[in-house]
Amino acid sequence: MLQIIKYIKIRYYLFFAICFVFGIFIWYYIFCFNNIYPSMVNEWIITSIIIFLVIQILYLLKLLLETILRFISFKCKSERLFKISQFLS
Repeated sequence: MLQIIKYIKIRYYLFFAICFVFGIFIWYYIFCFNNIYPSMVNEWIITSIIIFLVIQILYLLKLLLETILRFISFKCKSERLFKISQFLS
């Protein structure tokens, strides 16, 4: 058990280190982009917010469809609908 915990901690720290390095490169790219195209800053921020909201709404609709299929499968006792809902998740 101690080996497993040690392995998980190593993977956990490695994950955060990789995310930190990628985060630094992403911020560097954003700052370079904003310095080269200063008039695009507002458009970039608005587009980023819109894309974020669209992704969240699509994810919410997927979860809603999955939940509806599961409720219908339980009500109708249909194994096929339940498997379709599992496939979506």
